[in-house]
Amino acid sequence: MNFYRSRRRNPQPNIVPLIDIMFFLVTFFMVFANFYQSSMGMEVELPEAVTGNPQENIQLEVVVDRDGIFYLEGKVVTGPEIQAIVREAVKTDPNTFVIVKGDKHADYNSIIRAADYIRAGGVEKFGLGTTEPVR
Repeated sequence: MNFYRSRRRNPQPNIVPLIDIMFFLVTFFMVFANFYQSSMGMEVELPEAVTGNPQENIQLEVVVDRDGIFYLEGKVVTGPEIQAIVREAVKTDPNTFVIVKGDKHADYNSIIRAADYIRAGGVEKFGLGTTEPVR
């Protein structure tokens, strides 16, 4: 007599698909967080201008949001920091072109202050960022 008793394995859930989904979600949120962080605070609504000319040789972009906060290269900066960065850029290239992109709801004084810091940094000619009107 053979009293062989077969051993049954307890069923175990297959966790490989779960690991795949978790890896995908972690990757997705890491990428999304980078894009969100790089554009955070940079949401500006530019005013419209019919006579604007596109510039191709822009070296620096100063953004002024609706709250009057300055951004340069995606980072929040103060006026003296703008002046120092512009001064360094002018040392490298005396023909440095700076564009000021001010939100159309921003205080006019904030845009003028940005222009003053740019001029104090050594740039006399700069541009104002606009968009084409919707037709």
